[in-house]
Amino acid sequence: MSVSQQDIITAIKNSDTFLKVPELLGAKPKLNKNGSLYCFTGGFNMVFQLEHQNKKWAFRVWHNLKEKGEYKERYRKISKYLSEKELPYFADFIYDEKGILVNGNLLDTIRMEWLEGKLLKEYLEENLGNKNKLTKLANDFLEMCKTLRENKISHGDLQEGNILIDRNGSIKLVDYDSICIPEIEGQKELVTGLKGYQHPSRFKAGKASLKADYFSELVIYIAILALSENSQLWNKYELKTKENFLLFTETDFKDFENSEIYNDLQKLS
Repeated sequence: MSVSQQDIITAIKNSDTFLKVPELLGAKPKLNKNGSLYCFTGGFNMVFQLEHQNKKWAFRVWHNLKEKGEYKERYRKISKYLSEKELPYFADFIYDEKGILVNGNLLDTIRMEWLEGKLLKEYLEENLGNKNKLTKLANDFLEMCKTLRENKISHGDLQEGNILIDRNGSIKLVDYDSICIPEIEGQKELVTGLKGYQHPSRFKAGKASLKADYFSELVIYIAILALSENSQLWNKYELKTKENFLLFTETDFKDFENSEIYNDLQKLS
């Protein structure tokens, strides 16, 4: 079986004919201003935005079918588990077999509710100086972490790009490739996260774990509280322009007590 990225684009453009997910029949793909398809292309798959009955979906199609075969069962299990738990932090995440016809081949697809909101850093910057809002965010984040643990779920890649705050101030998580549930624990990890959010040992283990979030939870929680007490840390550590860390860097983790951020934290409550 062989499909190209262009084959997939052609199928999406003609979704009325080639889209085979019953719940999405009649869905329309989002287009860029120049008329081309709105699309994100990764190493293994392509993601499009489809709109159906006023609801937006992220619609994923694999262009690397060799890689897809290894992960099919994993995504199916994650989809089933999240659907059963119905936690407010996750979007609808549905694995559809034979979801689209591409160049004569029926391919499995994943559809995920397209969430709207502000990314974590964007929300933090917007509310610098508002201690009440940032303290509430920290408390909500802590509550989310407890809930995930109680339900035996680790996101696996908690970081600035995977945490949204919606218009109601509620926390939402995106990107579920790294999720671990009991059925997946011990299997090969697909994603190990950003170095500014992970303990250095995370990159040596290589096994999916229900404890994978423990370190990044602390990093994010402490950073939010620190910024709520001292908004000047935002500019000092150039958080607006520097990506992939939130106050703490991988260098800090190697010698924490001698790091500058450690010294700054000692001045807070």
